Amino acid sequence: VTGVQTCALPIFSQSYALWYDEIAYTPDERKRVDDYMTKKLMLQRFPVLSSGRKKCNINNINSVYHKKTGSNNCGNIRMKVSVGEIMLGFRLENQALLDKGHDDLYVVQAFINKDGININHASRGGNTVNYSWEYTYYSSLLAEIYTTVGYDYLEHTLPHGAKVHEHLSFNYRLLKDFKLTAQWAKNNGRH
Repeated sequence: VTGVQTCALPIFSQSYALWYDEIAYTPDERKRVDDYMTKKLMLQRFPVLSSGRKKCNINNINSVYHKKTGSNNCGNIRMKVSVGEIMLGFRLENQALLDKGHDDLYVVQAFINKDGININHASRGGNTVNYSWEYTYYSSLLAEIYTTVGYDYLEHTLPHGAKVHEHLSFNYRLLKDFKLTAQWAKNNGRH
């Protein structure tokens, strides 16, 4: 799967899940699209990106600094895919897809420290605010989705102890003061 396909697939799956009832398919077309989307999302395994690249290590929050770690394995595209998997998993009542989405989301959240700072993003220099803002959107979307099943996602505890609402709060503070991530920015380019 190419980078473009990897990026477009989760965005389409999110839209498809959201507008599912408004898309006029015949029962056969619906089944074919559901099966195709599920299959493609389940195939997203985030392999080593290229020769010499390492997978991110969820047991070492600083592994994203290694120059040979594929940052998308640890973050951005994986986040898009996880949200697509979760949304479509809920829509189709597909537990395997939902579980995969939660597993992918856990990997991404393993790089948010105890203060709610995503160090994968914080080390991106000038791109820090842009990446952080994108995650704010996804966290807000997930909060709305989980509300429908009676779960307060904003109170969810991330792997290193921060709550989702603390992560969101930091991202909003970052919009007003991009220097909040200065101590990590020196790692820009080591990905």
